[in-house]
Formats: sequence, C-alpha cells, structure tokens
Amino acid sequence: MDRSTPASRGAVLDAACCLFADRGYRGTSMRDIAEALGVRAPSLYNHVTSKQDILFAVMDKAMDRALAAQEEALAGVDDTSEQLRRATESLVLDFLRFPAEVTVCNTEVRSLEPANRLAIVAKRDQYAARVRSIIEQGCRDGRFSTRTPQIAAFAVLEMGNGAKSWFRPSGRYPDTFVASEYGEFALRVVGCVDQPRLPGRRLRAAGLGGRAGDLGVQADVVERAGHDRQGHRRARGAVQVGSAEIPALAGRGGPDDEPREKDHRSLAHHRLLRQDLGRQDLAWSDSSPQIGI
Repeated sequence: MDRSTPASRGAVLDAACCLFADRGYRGTSMRDIAEALGVRAPSLYNHVTSKQDILFAVMDKAMDRALAAQEEALAGVDDTSEQLRRATESLVLDFLRFPAEVTVCNTEVRSLEPANRLAIVAKRDQYAARVRSIIEQGCRDGRFSTRTPQIAAFAVLEMGNGAKSWFRPSGRYPDTFVASEYGEFALRVVGCVDQPRLPGRRLRAAGLGGRAGDLGVQADVVERAGHDRQGHRRARGAVQVGSAEIPALAGRGGPDDEPREKDHRSLAHHRLLRQDLGRQDLAWSDSSPQIGI
C-alpha cells in the first residue's frame, strides 16, 4: 500500500491480528502495524485509539462471530446428538477459517486490560457453556453415556485447536469435510447412543462465509460392496454414491501430492461415505501435526 493511501479500520485490525498471532501482542508495535500496511504510524490513530484498542477489537470481533455461528448452527435443532455434531462443526470451521484470530484469542487474554479481559472471558465462557449444556442434557436424556460430561466438554472444545494444528487449506481435505469428521468424533467422545442417521444431511457452516452448501450433496444410499447397482465390478476402494462411482482417497495430502481441482471442496461428497464406509479409505498414514493434510 502506498504511504499516501489511508488505511481503513478493518485493514488496521487485520494487519495487527496477523502480527499479534505471529509475534505476540508485546512483540508488535504500532510502527510494525503501520509498516505492514505501508502507511505512517501516526495515521493509524485516525482509526484506533491504542494498541490495546486494536487487541480488544480483534478478539471481540472473533468471539461475536463464533457465538453467532454457534447460535445459527443450533437454530431449530432439538436432538441433542445433532446439536453436539453441529456445534462441533461450527467450532472447527471457525478455527480452520480464522486461525490468526483464534491464535490471538487463545494466547493474548493475559494482555487485555482488566475491563476488556472480563468482557472477552464472559463471551468465551458463554460459548463453552453452550457446548457443556448440550452434553449434560444428552447425558440426562440417556443419549450420551460418558461418565464425565465436564471432561468430555473440554475434549470437544479442544478439537478446534487440534484440527488447526495440522490443517492446511492447500491440503487434500477441505475444511468442511474436516469439520464434519470432527462432528462425528465429538459424538464418540460422549458415547452417543442410538445416533440418528441423516443421509445427505447438509453441513450448516452458520455464519462462516456461506460455504456450507458445498456439503449438500444428496444421495439415497452409499454402497460399499465390490459391485455397483448394475453388477459391474468397481475399482478397488471405490464407492458408489447414488449412481456415481467415487474413487477412494489415498495418501495424506502432503506437499508433494498431485494438485487437485482448485476448488477442492468438491470432495465434500465424501461426507456421505461415513454411513457405511470403513475408515481405511479416508485415513492418512502419517498423523504428525507437521504434515499438512
């Protein structure tokens, strides 16, 4: 950006967020933010009052977005297992799509001034309480069998950090697919009983950019047998979704894999395979968090 070009408040917050995530709040100066934007440091004060103002604004925006996404994901859903699945999907998508903001929220609460810290912690607690209440209600209803609902809630709430640690946008799996898998993992954590099967269910990435429809592939049945409906032999590991044959995934999506279609969210139809498919076709051979998948 040319130094004569004024920066907007949004641009200031975005640049600062990336720097805070990379260098830390205390390791970032207003001059650093100005240099990242290509403007003079004094011009930043046309949009913000201080570095503390920037930090609070970044975290407040992130928490409001996460809370809105959670609320929309759960709207109109009464079944507790489906509530937990969707809450987890919403959480994981937020972590995968906004990693810098999440990093700042996770690491810089201590850098907030007391009043700002109270406001952010209250929103964080509100978010976590919704997940805990779903799990507790599921246990009361006999839908979840975990003996320790609080520990289960901690495990579910940490899934976003786990996914963020290895996920890479250029890797083999799209964020929506990863989120849907983690939704299933959450149900296993709580020991879900009589989990409902919803063929062709759409992932509702509520409040997260409207990309949820990418997983709205409708299919009546996913067949795992070695032959398709017409009796023709399929390739090893291939599966049948409706009338289409889909090859099984292989490898782990590392940096040396062949590039796939630019919009690799087309892999979203693999979500349907979960209903009848063994995990081996979708597993990766190296679970190291350093390997982007």
